[in-house]
Amino acid sequence: NIQYDNGHGTEITGIIGSNGLYGYHRGVAPNCSFFIGKILDFNGVGSIELLIQGIDWAIENGADIINLSLGKFVTDKDSPEIEAVNNAVGNGTIVCVASGNARSIENLGYNDMFTILTPGIAKQAITVGAIDNNYVLYESSSAGPVAVNYNPNLDSFIFNSIDLTQSWLKPDVVGPGVLLNTTAFEDLKTKVVSGTSYSTAVVTGVCALLKEIFPENKPSTFKASFLETSTDISSKIETILGQGIDLTISSFYQGAGLINASKASFFLINPPSITVWPKKIPYTKEIYFLNEYDSFFLSIFVNKEIQSLSKIYDKIYWDSLKISLLPWKPSIGQYNVIIDFATADGVLGLNKFPIYFNDGFLNYKVDVSFYVRKGKGRILYDCNEIGTNTKFSMYGNLNSFLDISRNFGLIPIVLQKDMNLIHISDLDLRDYEALALLNYNSSQLQKFTDLDVDSILDFLLPGGEYLGGTILLLPTRASDISGLNFILNSFNISYNVLVNENETLDVSSIIHPLTRNYNTIDLLSLISPLEVMKENDNYNTIADRFVYNDTRQMGGSLILACNNLEMFLSSPYFYNSLSSKFEEKQASLYFNDNYKMLENIMFSSAMSNLLINYSISSTEVSINDEIKIKISAHNQYKPLIDWYFFLTLESKEILSQKIEIRYFDKIDFRNGTYVFYFKPKDYLTSGGTYLLSIRSPYETKTWTVYLVVDFSWGPTLVIISVAVSVLLLVLIKKRRTRI
Repeated sequence: NIQYDNGHGTEITGIIGSNGLYGYHRGVAPNCSFFIGKILDFNGVGSIELLIQGIDWAIENGADIINLSLGKFVTDKDSPEIEAVNNAVGNGTIVCVASGNARSIENLGYNDMFTILTPGIAKQAITVGAIDNNYVLYESSSAGPVAVNYNPNLDSFIFNSIDLTQSWLKPDVVGPGVLLNTTAFEDLKTKVVSGTSYSTAVVTGVCALLKEIFPENKPSTFKASFLETSTDISSKIETILGQGIDLTISSFYQGAGLINASKASFFLINPPSITVWPKKIPYTKEIYFLNEYDSFFLSIFVNKEIQSLSKIYDKIYWDSLKISLLPWKPSIGQYNVIIDFATADGVLGLNKFPIYFNDGFLNYKVDVSFYVRKGKGRILYDCNEIGTNTKFSMYGNLNSFLDISRNFGLIPIVLQKDMNLIHISDLDLRDYEALALLNYNSSQLQKFTDLDVDSILDFLLPGGEYLGGTILLLPTRASDISGLNFILNSFNISYNVLVNENETLDVSSIIHPLTRNYNTIDLLSLISPLEVMKENDNYNTIADRFVYNDTRQMGGSLILACNNLEMFLSSPYFYNSLSSKFEEKQASLYFNDNYKMLENIMFSSAMSNLLINYSISSTEVSINDEIKIKISAHNQYKPLIDWYFFLTLESKEILSQKIEIRYFDKIDFRNGTYVFYFKPKDYLTSGGTYLLSIRSPYETKTWTVYLVVDFSWGPTLVIISVAVSVLLLVLIKKRRTRI
């Protein structure tokens, strides 16, 4: 009696369990039984309330598996539909959810990552992405990690302010979801469909087959079987020279990989007592700044009854890495563990070590690998272009820029990708130490305004309003050349467009900023449609086609690099160490060793010589008084404006007593001065010895602080420290003993 007015449900059920039409087009699990719950209208739109009611209805009717081929933008990680999905799994129901088809769509800024839809972000669900029959990721299949990615009030994607604390890895797996034949509502025919809805239906069908064979297994064990047995997919590409390139796809896009029903079945015959996912923390990112907090979820699947569950890792990381409490004797199920990184001076550089989870008999290993760098400055990336050709590609060079930035101590910040909403002149460039204009102002964009140019020059020129900074200019043939030259003319240089030009910068015998500490590079080659023309030979004598004015003592630093449109935004990969030259039409297929080139560019633009001065009013005060801490922060040529600092107070006597304050007064904004006014009585009830720390991306400054308590003794108020009070008690006791 249900009105099938949209057709999507008919397509899904056909893939899950069609009995076949005319002897073919059978589903994954033919002859399975369906409960059909309709929660979306004719246009495929519904409410969260109806979704939750549908999940509850399925559980009440005894459904073994729930298929949810739907989703919405994430506005809250703890929204009710996520709780409903997790509760369903807790009640014994397998829930398969589509990751979404939100990658590279306009509403999410054409971005690849952070695009998993809800309820696909639910930790207990099996979240499914899609690939085609050539093992290529479906172009719209949403990618992780999980993040609050959408502001419904502004109807916009929040790229600048994504909160990645306590992020978790999704999707879990991928399945076939492109050009699948299935049943159609229209005229009772078949149709061809594509999307994560349909790959989710495939996985649901596999779950039905496995549930029939292993009816007593818990939902978490089925999920563990997929995570342990799925196959990694990679991208195999052949270059124009016939050279094969095999690129591993990040787990942000494929999770554990392509499901393998046969291997999952063998796994379920005798599963190990526990399994852990993911096998690597932190997922795929390996660079962290000093004193930043990063949190990640790790899932432990208990597949059999065990005697105990414990964790083991090197004690040198006990202060910088914390793992949430584990149940000592857990029952069968999925347990989500939070791993917190709070990096410190003692772990600067590369850190690689294992974490072991022990079931009482065997150790199960998770590899941990991360770098700790001192944060030296913030770099603002402006790649505001319009159209799908400028999306953040899966292997895009913008993401490489971000990783390399972190490696050299620069904190990357990326602007929202809509030039209709924001101009350079709308920003306060004092908030940044470096600015990168990538493929700026193509023909699809509005041009530089006079105010934009004035802001950039103020940022760069010594004595400008913004007191100096580093600018990376990476134009293309489609860039607004007149606008760029408006900036460059101030430095007596200009750009001219060349149509077919392969340029090589010979740095083999010159100590050059781009090859500093990279002595193995003899030639830095790049395909370039542009040429820097010198108007005065006294300028830019070392590299007239690539770099100008990389001298910090002059205040600002300007780095010019030549590239084409594909290189920095939509290139699928980098080529390395190819020596032949090609014509311009083949330029997108040839970049020489561009990753190394990007490293050199970022090395040249990295901040250095940070100076942070601290002063504290007193290290021994009454608990009722106020502690004042003043901070002055500069890099080599400008104040650190709007830098962030955190105050932490930790008892040396009561290990669990710890507070953190993130708010301070900026008493002199332009000079990079910050003040904490801290009143212990607002946070503490007892005196004693404490470690007071000021933490920033660059370093931690620590003092030992003695907090004095106030005692009322008769009509007189006596101020006395805890240490002194203990001493007096000892003396009194001794005096009584003598009597």
